[in-house]
Amino acid sequence: MTDAVGLRGRPAALGVARVPTYANAKVRLYRGDATAVLRSLPRASADACVTDPPYGEHVASWDGPRCREWYVAWLRELDRVLVPHGPIVTFAPRRRCDVIMSALREVRGDPPEAPLQMLVWVHRQGFRPAPGYLRPEHEAIVASGLLRVQDDDVREERGSLTESSRSTQPTPRPLVGTVIEAPRTARRERTGHPTQKPEALVRFLVALATPAGGSVVDPFAGSGTTLLAAVELGRTAIGVDRSIRACRIAADRLAARTRR
Repeated sequence: MTDAVGLRGRPAALGVARVPTYANAKVRLYRGDATAVLRSLPRASADACVTDPPYGEHVASWDGPRCREWYVAWLRELDRVLVPHGPIVTFAPRRRCDVIMSALREVRGDPPEAPLQMLVWVHRQGFRPAPGYLRPEHEAIVASGLLRVQDDDVREERGSLTESSRSTQPTPRPLVGTVIEAPRTARRERTGHPTQKPEALVRFLVALATPAGGSVVDPFAGSGTTLLAAVELGRTAIGVDRSIRACRIAADRLAARTRR
């Protein structure tokens, strides 16, 4: 692996501010707890957030009856790091979408400057459900903040995403609406990360949320797809993940893409 800073074999304890585990002119990637690392970043130092927090359908500290407290904690720190009313775009669990929207309302309210909106990513490639459950064919995406729906680069990315879909036809100037239809991650993009999202989809979300030349933060960077999208769109990015394996995957992808 080649990078500008390098992954340490024994990183500092989770939750402690640290030197990035990977960095170049456009990207900084930290290994650590999202809330703690966000707390260490300067106020109003990023323009937007595009992220995919961990969630499932089981009871865990971040995914059970008390998960709302966890959402409020990191969203509060994220809101401080973003410029006032900077957009937050986050994937959300279907069964607990109300929880993350409630947490966003507690942190930000629902003012005209930062309206809450919901998008739906339709992939139609759900796993076999348990008896009595519907087959999941979509994922929810929650947005807080005004989005760049009229900008040409957003429409270009929407057009590229439309062309990648198997069930819709491209249009010269596609409307930016609340339903996004696109297949799951292509085989050529897969890194082995269990919840990796398609590059075209994330690139569209980064363009939708982040001004040209601006900065995006991803507190749950995973395999680094948001960071890659930011670089390819001419944005800068800050990523955080507590998994050393995920950080290695993200750093390798960033280093390889930089060498092209």
